[in-house]
Amino acid sequence: MKTLREKKFRAVVVGGGVTGLVAAHAFTKAGIDPVVLERGGEAAPPTGASITIYPHGARILQRLGLLERTQNIADPFEGGVTNRWPDGTPIQWSDLWRFVRENHGAELMLLERRGYLEVLWENLPDKSKVLFNKKVTDIVEDNDGIEVFLSDGTSERGDIVVGADGVHSTVREKMWEHANRLEPGIIDVKKKKDAEEMAASVADMPISETMVFGELWKKRWRGSVVDIEEGIFSRWHYGRTLLVGDTAHKITPILALGGNSGMESVVVLTNLLHANLSAADFISPSRHTLNCLFQRYQDQRLPRMKHIMEFSRLITRTQAWDNWILKMVSIWVLPYLPQRKLANDLEEIIRKAPMLDFVPLGEWKQGRLEWEDMKLNDGREGEKKDLVPGLKGLQAKVLMATALVLSSLLWVLSAKGFVKWLVIQA
Repeated sequence: MKTLREKKFRAVVVGGGVTGLVAAHAFTKAGIDPVVLERGGEAAPPTGASITIYPHGARILQRLGLLERTQNIADPFEGGVTNRWPDGTPIQWSDLWRFVRENHGAELMLLERRGYLEVLWENLPDKSKVLFNKKVTDIVEDNDGIEVFLSDGTSERGDIVVGADGVHSTVREKMWEHANRLEPGIIDVKKKKDAEEMAASVADMPISETMVFGELWKKRWRGSVVDIEEGIFSRWHYGRTLLVGDTAHKITPILALGGNSGMESVVVLTNLLHANLSAADFISPSRHTLNCLFQRYQDQRLPRMKHIMEFSRLITRTQAWDNWILKMVSIWVLPYLPQRKLANDLEEIIRKAPMLDFVPLGEWKQGRLEWEDMKLNDGREGEKKDLVPGLKGLQAKVLMATALVLSSLLWVLSAKGFVKWLVIQA
């Protein structure tokens, strides 16, 4: 029997999608033994649509040794972003992708999800660590570890279980059951119901005004029904189980930040585990220590994911003209803001993303802005951007608020005579 010192810390990852396979790569880099349990029968099934890799996602891939292979199958975003009337007439155009490239030194990469999964799968150091046709039936925890039982009669044992099995997560359900058995009421069933209802309430939200769905459908390579859901759970861990990616946080797809956010969660978890294990000669932590690490993981991720979800929700609702105020903002305010406005909003999400802190980055083309982790390393302050070029904080906010109020008034009081009177008075 192996001693504690000889045993390698083992993570059982449930879900072999993007987040689960990235976890396998990151854990291997950290000296953690991963096993990935995938319910389906292949690594890259012909399901799902596309995935976008932002510059901060590209930096994660760089440290995992996967960036060049991903770039080889990706198409860079070209042109700009256009907001149109329902008849196709342009309302606003922005050279957004050029601004992102200038800010951060990398292109946004557009990939078919299946192709990206193939890159993650084909470049695993040990493909035997991914097991297919493994449906979870139960998860049982004891003093020494945790065991995942499968429908084929087998089981996999480890030190922790990482739930990367998506929105309809079996791991999350089993974690809730386990928590409420030991501490009744610790996870409120009503909260779970509210989260599910909230996710269902946005399932039919339109995602674009640039093309009618029928035209897109005619040009499809393949098609499937995908739930458009959003929500962030208030508890991401219990005992030896924790949640990553869409299992814990799901955002609308309009800005394509979901996949990048899942990779971020893996990075934060891996950094915390690696720091603890390397300091303890890779002896498995106690349950108390794991609970502290998992809470630090949630504390680091939760505020950032709330910000990303709220930002994505606002863009989605604005594009969909969800109410008359947002419709006015879309028509009368956004076209008159500087073209860099959205890129400047995104910059705070991109440059502050977490990175694997125990793997060298290697060569990276520096953009106009400094990455937060590099600023922290050299002690310098990152460059601050104004909401509107030439105007400082409060001035810019006042200007934008005034524009919103005036545009709303013009919409409500849009009789031709009144508008003509305003023009004369001006």
